[in-house]
Parts: sequence; C-alpha cells; structure tokens
Amino acid sequence: MQENDLVVDVVIIGGGALGAATALRAQTQGLRVCVLEQGQVGEQTSANSSKLIHGGLRYLESLQFGLVKECLRARKRFIADYPQLVTMNKFYIPVYKYSKRPAWLVKIGLYLYQWLANDSHYGGFKTLNEQQWSEIGAINQQQLVSVFQYWDAQTDDKQLTQQLLNDAVAKGTKLFTQTRFDGLTEAVEGESLVKVVAVDCQTKTRQHIRCSYVVNCSGPWVNQVLSKINEPSVSVEFVQGSHLQLDCQISDGIVYLESVLDNRVLFIIPWKGQTLLGTTEISLGDNYHNHAITVAEQNYLIDNLLHYYPQLGSRQEILKRITRTYSGVRVLPKIDAQSVFSRSRDTLMVRATAYPNFISVFGGKLTTVLIEAEKLVAMINQQN
Repeated sequence: MQENDLVVDVVIIGGGALGAATALRAQTQGLRVCVLEQGQVGEQTSANSSKLIHGGLRYLESLQFGLVKECLRARKRFIADYPQLVTMNKFYIPVYKYSKRPAWLVKIGLYLYQWLANDSHYGGFKTLNEQQWSEIGAINQQQLVSVFQYWDAQTDDKQLTQQLLNDAVAKGTKLFTQTRFDGLTEAVEGESLVKVVAVDCQTKTRQHIRCSYVVNCSGPWVNQVLSKINEPSVSVEFVQGSHLQLDCQISDGIVYLESVLDNRVLFIIPWKGQTLLGTTEISLGDNYHNHAITVAEQNYLIDNLLHYYPQLGSRQEILKRITRTYSGVRVLPKIDAQSVFSRSRDTLMVRATAYPNFISVFGGKLTTVLIEAEKLVAMINQQN
C-alpha cells in the first residue's frame, strides 16, 4: 500500500441528499466513510426540488401505499431530527366542478393519508367554508366547490443536504469536493479491500482510497459511474422537473393544484417572501447534461397559474415577475411502461456483477433519504 493511500470502510460517490444521509448513517454505525463529490455538496438535483418533505398524497392515486407510509415516517424523522430545517406548513387543495378528482375522492384520499400518517397532531385535515377560501389568496372561485386543508412539511433542500453531510463530517467522514470517481483497481489477493481511484477535477492529481464497500449515489451520473468499472448500464429514464420563482407571495400556505392541461399535480409554494411554481415532468432521454427549463415548460406553468390566479395579469406580466428558474433531473428506473407521472418512485438498489460490494442507487426522493440510507447501510452490514 502506498503511504498516501487513505483507508476507509465505505466510499460514497455523490454528495447529494442520499449520499449525505448515507454517510451520516454509516459513520454513526461505526463505519469509516469517505465521500467523493465532483462538484459542491448538494448543488445539483438536491438543490432543485420542490423544497418539500411530504408523504406524496398523489401517490395514493397509483396505489403506492407503502411508499406513502414510508414517506410519512421519513417526514416524522426529519421533523424530529432537523426541526430548524424541516417545518410543517398548511397545504390547500381547491376542488372545482371540472376537476378530475372530485371532492369525495379527495376526502377519501385525505382520510387514508391521515390513517397512514398515524400522527394525531399533523395527520388531520379539514374542509374550509367559503369565508375561509381567501386563505389561499385571490384564487379563481368560479366553479370552486370545496377547499381542503391538511399538513405537510417544507424545507430548504440544499441547506438540509449540507447539514446532513456536515453532521457526517463532524463524526469523522472524509469529504472530497471537486473530486470525481475514476474507477477501481484490482482487489489485493487475500484481502477484501479494493482501491478507488479519485481524481481532483482541478489539479488532475490522482489518489487511491482503499475500502471494502462503494455506494454509487451519483444521481443522473449513476450509469456513467458504472461505466468506469465496466458494468452494464441499468435502463433508466432521465426526467426533468422545472420551477419558476416569482417576485410575489401568492399564498401563505402551499396550494396543491390539478393542472388544467393534463391533470398532473402542481404546487404553488411560498418561498422566502416569493413564490415557487412547479413542477414539470419531461423525459430527457439520454441528454441530461445541459438541462434547463424549456419554453414549453415555462408556458405550461404560467398557463396553469393564470387559470387559477387570473388577477395576476397576462403571460407577459408573469414573465416580468420571474426572478429565477431552475431545473432538476431525476432518475426513474424503467421497470414498466407507465407514463412518467404515474411511474413508481420506489428506489432501486443494484449490486455490481463483478463487485458485489459496489452498490448503485437508482431513483429515490428527498423525503426518504434517511430511510434509504438505513437500507444501504443494512446491505453493507449484511456482508460483514
């Protein structure tokens, strides 16, 4: 072994939310951990979400009850562990005569959501009377028949990711930013260790890190990382979700809307005195590198906003109010032929064929990273 080789138990590739949560869990379990991040911590997908820690009410529609229950359990964990970063907020669901999801169906969904949450304090919901409809701002009330209010959580996704990794580093995790994974060298005969090759993106210097396990949490780069060890790619779909940020606060709470264009779910989210509007879901195919909001996505979001809040003016007026746009790329395993919207959000964890202790993660949600981290560390501990 070279004198400058670093020796750890686990190398985690990717400093996003899941990589950070896994590092913290592994380090807390007594494993020595090193994280390689080719950019900066939490600056990609983990910084470009809808900023929500939620059970995913809409997943009940596709009968993903286990995922919803897991998300609600994860939400409870986050609120307990990071109360300064994950806070409960009011969510509102307006229902119109023309809504695909009628009031009776929404009410059933909310009862089920309440039951799955198993939380007497935040599991409840109520129906607002007409005098209370103003709580969701100057929303279009033509053909509005019901407004429901329930609770879910909101966060600063980037700050939360950074805090998770800061906590891991405080416990002993080694963090290398601006450092990319560049493959493995052969395992030493008679030893379970392999050498991870890490390259500094700025100086191009190489470092060897000896470890027993590698966890590939690189998000959109997951198959690119697999190619570095000559492992076949897993069939995935890269899905872009885009948001607009407007210079006004439309509602004090989060408004859960049904798109009038395709019945998808959209959110109007108060955010630091302004408003976030999103998200879209468009397939990128294999071209996920230079993702950015498209004109079609922008028009889709604006058209829905103006339908529900016509007093905001015209499309041109909304364009002038945009202070920021952002897009994140999610990885969905291609395990069925369903549409992007209805496809399962369950996480897929795959061991490499040549290196069983090399685990790659496909899919996942910000909400469930603490639970997914537990599963990953349990997979590692099973091999010990």
